Amino acid sequence: MPTFLIIFALSLTFSHFQHNPKIIAALEGIHGAITALIIIAAYKMGKSAIFDKTTLLTALISVALLLATGIHPLLVIVAGLFIGIPLVQAKRRLGLASPTEKPAGNGDSESYKYADYFIAEGI
Repeated sequence: MPTFLIIFALSLTFSHFQHNPKIIAALEGIHGAITALIIIAAYKMGKSAIFDKTTLLTALISVALLLATGIHPLLVIVAGLFIGIPLVQAKRRLGLASPTEKPAGNGDSESYKYADYFIAEGI
C-alpha cells in the first residue's frame, strides 16, 4: 500500500508541474535510467532462470511472442504453464534430463548459503 501512496502523491505533484520544461527534461532523463534498471533486472532473472536448452528456448519464444504480437503477458505466462508441465513430464518419460532448478554449487559467487534467500535471487 505505501507504494500506491507514493505513486499517487507523485502523480498529483506532476499534474501541477507537467508543463514545466525542466520537469519534462528531468523525466526524459529518468526514462533512460528506468529502462537500464529494467534491462539489468531482466538479465539477472534470466541468469538464474535459464539453465538448459529447454528454458532458453522457452524464454526466447516468450520474448518473441511478447515483442512481435499483441498477446497479453498473462496469456504467455498461462500458456507457459500448460506447455511446460507436459514438456517436463514427456522428457522424464523419455529418460531425458529435465531439471526444474539450477544445480547447486555451480561456482556462482552470487548464490546464497541459505535456502530462504534463494527465493529472491535474480530480482
